[in-house]
Amino acid sequence: MNQIENNTLIHIGNILNTKGIKGEIVFNVLVKNIFIPTDSKIKIGYSKHFCKEYTIRQDINTNSIYSSLLLKEIDNKEKAIELKEQGLFIERNTILKYNPSIVLPDEIIGSKIINNDTDEFIGIVKEYWHLPANDVLLVDTNDGEIPIPYIDDVIKDINIKNRIIKIFLLDGLMELKTKKK
Repeated sequence: MNQIENNTLIHIGNILNTKGIKGEIVFNVLVKNIFIPTDSKIKIGYSKHFCKEYTIRQDINTNSIYSSLLLKEIDNKEKAIELKEQGLFIERNTILKYNPSIVLPDEIIGSKIINNDTDEFIGIVKEYWHLPANDVLLVDTNDGEIPIPYIDDVIKDINIKNRIIKIFLLDGLMELKTKKK
């Protein structure tokens, strides 16, 4: 199991557009249900390694698939447009400070998936996909891969410490498995 560094930058979204004339930025949300307060630092760039730090001018709440952002350094539409298509990154410590019970996507990778009803081992989370309708866990099984929807109807318990996720197997879910070649 890999140790996750506390100062790791977490990709929380991508800038899609601007709104209004005062530099408001609209972004798609990759990490749902987080709160980040005014005066927190956020980094914007094409990757975690090539980004610039900004200061949040108004609280961020990512409780929808889209959210908006105001930055102290960006006060007009022209400056905001220059940031279009870039990623938004926040330090793990900042997210956890204001959202202590959140489970971040990188904490789920490598977790065991267990059938909640039978305690049967299904597989290991290989990837975390951010999709428009709902997020999906790609699970590596003994004989293939299966996409597991990351929704309340399926995910019944997440134990980050022991890296175990218990799921309810919806009818037909196992039929989505692709066979190993």
